[in-house]
Amino acid sequence: MQSPLFDQANLEVQAQQRFALQNPQMLRVHLGGDVLAVKGRWLADDTFEIVSHFVNDGIVTRARLAFRDREIDATFTVNNGLVQRVHAQRAD
Repeated sequence: MQSPLFDQANLEVQAQQRFALQNPQMLRVHLGGDVLAVKGRWLADDTFEIVSHFVNDGIVTRARLAFRDREIDATFTVNNGLVQRVHAQRAD
């Protein structure tokens, strides 16, 4: 006995169009290129963090910005181990 889940009507439809009807309950959307999800949040009164996730590649970057008077400390990290730190001061 075979489940109706494997019926021809429920199989994935391969199409190059942006939208392809898979079956009466599911629409397939081809996004093309990189899919990027970004979220930002305040960690403290002076610290803001931005997290970017390249969904297709599994790359996650995190930028943490700490504002102090006329200075900013930025730390950029990637889930592959790369870490970069930058310190900047406002010039008059």
